[in-house]
Amino acid sequence: MYTGKRWATVALGMAMGVAGVATPATANVVNPEVTMSFEGASGTGCPHDSVTSSLSDGGRAITLMYSRFEATTDRAAEMIKRCTSKLKLHYPDGYTYAVVAVDHRGFHDLPAGAVGQLGAQYYFTGLEGEVAARHRFEGPRSTTFHQRHEVATEVWAPCGADLTFNINTSVAVSRGSGATSRATMAIDSQDGSVSEQLNLKWKRCTS
Repeated sequence: MYTGKRWATVALGMAMGVAGVATPATANVVNPEVTMSFEGASGTGCPHDSVTSSLSDGGRAITLMYSRFEATTDRAAEMIKRCTSKLKLHYPDGYTYAVVAVDHRGFHDLPAGAVGQLGAQYYFTGLEGEVAARHRFEGPRSTTFHQRHEVATEVWAPCGADLTFNINTSVAVSRGSGATSRATMAIDSQDGSVSEQLNLKWKRCTS
């Protein structure tokens, strides 16, 4: 049973972007100097001061950590939780990146008949198109989970643009037709390690 606070863990890898002033090169994988600014998070799954962020692995991993991202069947209003995080990467002109895999780690306590659902969408502000990942978990189960989503086709960030990157994540639970006991699901890590991680690949743009 989920009884204590855990830190959310998601490793997100996906590829996003559209054509910009330049097009991504097809070779010469590089790792430029990168910094990140976190523009905030909002939603029922991430109350004020419950999300932290960092950039690691030489600019190849963005991580978010949640401390209160849990859905439960205790009340109707608690059965689905959502969070939208916004950030920007800052790097030298002439480079582009793609996010290439999505890993979610968390905990679910689902009795027989109960269902837990995990959803995520990723997109740049002002641009059409998004990458989405959805996973469904059926009870009975009471354990941690690690769910990986691979992106088949890499789509690169627009070259020469400075756009906000959005991460929409949700968790939901339902008792199901045969479930009578409490169901809960959280995006988290029991040991307080990485919460949500976007794994990046870098390339040079071509003019």
